Amino acid sequence: MKLIATLIATLTLSACSSAPPLSAVPPNVQVASVPSDLLTTGFTRGGLTLVFNKSGQWERITSVSAVTIGSNLIGAADESITVATMKARRQIAEFINTDVKSKRTLTTISTTIQKAEGKTGGEPENNSDDESQTSARIAQMVKDSIVQSSRAILTGTMVESEFIDAEKRQAIVTVFVDRKTAAAALSMSGRAK
Repeated sequence: MKLIATLIATLTLSACSSAPPLSAVPPNVQVASVPSDLLTTGFTRGGLTLVFNKSGQWERITSVSAVTIGSNLIGAADESITVATMKARRQIAEFINTDVKSKRTLTTISTTIQKAEGKTGGEPENNSDDESQTSARIAQMVKDSIVQSSRAILTGTMVESEFIDAEKRQAIVTVFVDRKTAAAALSMSGRAK
């Protein structure tokens, strides 16, 4: 009887510890490449990156979040992945609801445009009024396109990569939304009604 109980316990424990590893994409590797005709700007709020075109349309929003794995329990890594995913999605929601409406965001986008045009050394004061007005107009159009698509953006977020950093005991998740996933999500949510 003890032999059977020991055998069952051994099989159960070995089955729990042999779960398949998560797909490991190192956090410093960019999964999706950005075409050269698009502009990219990063924001200090939690690893948020905005990709947009010179026509004033957003193309992609990426958010990276890291969460410390709090214990050595079997499900701790999976739970940390879930928390990091929710945190990355929350960062996108906060960006849309708060940051995108700020003057600082418009300035960041405008400066990115000016740097891409090669017309500034990083200082907006060095530009002519026409260049500044053009970049400010495009920045405003990017902002407006994000605000107009906010529902689709929030609905269309998808996990791009999950990574467990064993040395730092962290779960790192990258969440993204692009125009295709946002349109598909909005289309699917319309059919569900």
